[in-house]
Amino acid sequence: MGQPLHTLLPYFQQLREQFRLRPPASAKTVVYLCLSSPVELLDAAGIIAIRLMPGSSKAELRGGRFLSSDSCSFCKAVLGGLDRGDVKPDAVLGSTTCDQMRRNLEIIQRDLNLRTFIFNAPRTAENPISREFAREELRRLSDELAAWAGVEITSDNLHRSIRRRQKIRERLTMIVGAHSPPRRTPLQPPRLSGSEFFALMQLYQTTSLDFFEEHLPEIEARITQRGSPCQHDPICLALLGSCIGEGDDQIIKLIEEGGRAAVVYDSICTGRRALREFSGVGAHSSAPVSAPDPFEILTSLYHDQILCPHRLPNDRLFDVVAEEIRTLDVQGVVYKTLKFCHPWGFEARRFKDFLGLPFLHLDHDLSESAIGQMRTRIAAFIEQLTMAQNK
Repeated sequence: MGQPLHTLLPYFQQLREQFRLRPPASAKTVVYLCLSSPVELLDAAGIIAIRLMPGSSKAELRGGRFLSSDSCSFCKAVLGGLDRGDVKPDAVLGSTTCDQMRRNLEIIQRDLNLRTFIFNAPRTAENPISREFAREELRRLSDELAAWAGVEITSDNLHRSIRRRQKIRERLTMIVGAHSPPRRTPLQPPRLSGSEFFALMQLYQTTSLDFFEEHLPEIEARITQRGSPCQHDPICLALLGSCIGEGDDQIIKLIEEGGRAAVVYDSICTGRRALREFSGVGAHSSAPVSAPDPFEILTSLYHDQILCPHRLPNDRLFDVVAEEIRTLDVQGVVYKTLKFCHPWGFEARRFKDFLGLPFLHLDHDLSESAIGQMRTRIAAFIEQLTMAQNK
């Protein structure tokens, strides 16, 4: 894989800056912290939904004053971003996923004096009682948001919001091509580099739905006009592990620098998992977007289909990743964990054994101090795969 004929990264960055410099919106703005946050409820209430996904060392350092030193780098960065006022939301929407994120929601409400809305996500996945609890939580949250926003969230409004999000996700899935198995084949190279794909996903999640939808036709046209960034077949890698926030894409850049390797698959919650395009392995329920009860659809989206290692049992996460990797010509796995991200950190060894592929585990914080070491390890890993390919 040579370097892109021309990269789309400046264009995506330009759109993000354009959104940041827009006039203040009259509607309320809520930032959400997790893929498990039901943003369709915000859309149905006329609230602007923006995902908070800071990834800078400065944000991590600022947030460190609220948490102990052995806390997740991303959780510290979330508090640091809100504390400084990088974003000025009217409220925060979170989900009780990992223990550290639960703690964050308490700190945001108590120390940062921000209104918080919480979706109490059941830890147990395959249990009828847990599923019913999730459905009732979604109804409770809907009522709270409606009362706060001073609107009524009707069934029709919620259906429209669900269909609108789903259409955009489906359109993005078709646009990005290679990052949505099983569409990629050896004769169908990826349409975006890994860095470009994550920049596009950040644009989708950190701008308003109206803004992104307005610019989506132009985005699609530019990607189509540019064509694939691949000039020849690269070493195809899967990227698994902790979330990747804004400014935390150094691992992807290190993988793809020099053009010998490409990230063609990921299981990152700020990446392809945000498109909710899964093969459905082991899913015990999947409500279509046309189901009569919109809360049944949301229960399917935010309980049945959430692939996160904190959910127990999390066997379906392993099954889905393994099946999707098999549909691609993946030659190795880069597994990245943020410091003290326990849900992903604890599963590293199990993923290595389960997938049976060459495996590189990188554990890091959000500082740039380890870039040199990571560059050396990634280059050696790619060289190892190249030598195996050429035998």
